[in-house]
Amino acid sequence: MQLTREQLATLCDIAIEAGREIMDVYASPIESWQKDDKSPLTQADLRADAVIRRRLESEFAGVFILSEESVSAKSSDTRVFFLVDPLDGTKEFLKRNGEFTVNIALIEDGLAIAGVVYAPALNEMFYAAQGHGAWKGQGAAAQPLQTRVV
Repeated sequence: MQLTREQLATLCDIAIEAGREIMDVYASPIESWQKDDKSPLTQADLRADAVIRRRLESEFAGVFILSEESVSAKSSDTRVFFLVDPLDGTKEFLKRNGEFTVNIALIEDGLAIAGVVYAPALNEMFYAAQGHGAWKGQGAAAQPLQTRVV
């Protein structure tokens, strides 16, 4: 599954929308809970997860979603799926140091074919996809990044 430029832009928009939810929580007193694995969980994690899930299900209907916070209903094809961490760096979020990101990747046959990393506190976006290269920034201001296969 190769993404179009429009679909890649949609993934970036989804990450930005999730980032807005995170920053809304960041601006308020933050309450946290512990998950079974003893890692922290906040309303920001849950709100970002809900936004990402809703948008992915709408824009990429039928593609399985595996998130740190939830798993979508079983799909008939799990060769292709979205791997999501709606708030990577919850501990940093709780420390209020700005070092946290929204991560969305599209995986096919075990390989990442597209990915978006958005740091909402810094308003920094990184994204890449097969056939489209890697980029830093948003919209017309995005700058290409040099990449190499390792």
